[in-house]
Amino acid sequence: MNRSAFTCSRNGNVAFTLVELLVVIAIIAVLAGMLIPVLSSMRARGDSVACTSNLRQIGIAIGAYVGDNDGMLPGPVAQGQLPTYTIASATSLAFILARYLNLPTTPTGTQQAPVLLCPAYVKSNPALDKPVYYVADIENAVRSPTDPSPVSPFGVTGGQPMKLSAISGLVDKNTGNPISLASSIALRDFVNVSGTLATTWVTWSSTKPVHGDRCNALYYDWHAGAVDPNTLQPK
Repeated sequence: MNRSAFTCSRNGNVAFTLVELLVVIAIIAVLAGMLIPVLSSMRARGDSVACTSNLRQIGIAIGAYVGDNDGMLPGPVAQGQLPTYTIASATSLAFILARYLNLPTTPTGTQQAPVLLCPAYVKSNPALDKPVYYVADIENAVRSPTDPSPVSPFGVTGGQPMKLSAISGLVDKNTGNPISLASSIALRDFVNVSGTLATTWVTWSSTKPVHGDRCNALYYDWHAGAVDPNTLQPK
């Protein structure tokens, strides 16, 4: 006589054996192990998409500022841009662009700027006390073949900002060709997270970007996209 794979309880309901319960639990554990990395990857991708959207909004705000200020870029600004600002944050893009980003122009105390808050950064630095975005110099540009001085369009470290139109007049020191707005990075997230979440500090490095194998960047034609963190070339 064949014995049933199921046992019956006193009230007549069919019940699983212990072995069958262990098999079901094992299958669930395997499926969970397969799904967790997929879900983690989807969350990371969502964070990167939100960060890229933030950069586009910042680009739109900079473009509006340029239009209202005789073609001049905002600045001088600090190289590292925090996601918060105060009334005294004269070198903060959030402060300079406040009215274009629908932020308070005269904040009382510390004001958060959501558009400068990358969701992946929040997970790595909940204190929000380190820079999120990096204002880039155009490292391959010179003002002329006879003037090889570094070019900082936003006037980083106390310089004077440039007119947007003047960037196209710069020369690529490697090729001698005019600099392209569409291929020159204006702003990027480029962070390396070190320490635990409770004691995180952030520096600019390609060792461990918050978006894994990519770094998001804003260009001077105000489009945004992903670049390789080591070469800063589009992915």
